[in-house]
Amino acid sequence: RDLVRSRGLGDVYKRQCMDAGTVFEDDGIRYYMNSKEAGKHNLPHVHVDIRHERSGSFSIITGEKLSGDRIRSSDEHKIRKMIVKRRAELFDFWNKHTDGLTVDLDQALGLIGY
Repeated sequence: RDLVRSRGLGDVYKRQCMDAGTVFEDDGIRYYMNSKEAGKHNLPHVHVDIRHERSGSFSIITGEKLSGDRIRSSDEHKIRKMIVKRRAELFDFWNKHTDGLTVDLDQALGLIGY
């Protein structure tokens, strides 16, 4: 989140949020994506906020934890299971709401091969 000063309006600030938004919430875990995912963040991934206590990110392709050192193993298991269950929805959201690498859903889900 960035604070941006509006020019010509004195000391008026507005908060700009880079969140593309919440994809879904389940069992106290919020799954969300950021709109600005270019550069080093090309790997399709989802961010998680676990009961406002811990956060991290996970690959949509493999379910691998990419960040988040103190995430409990039980929460990791729930997150990986939810990623598998809702992978198509996550890829669709990634493609529509971020500027990261576009994913071919049919190939990613194993429906076709190249």
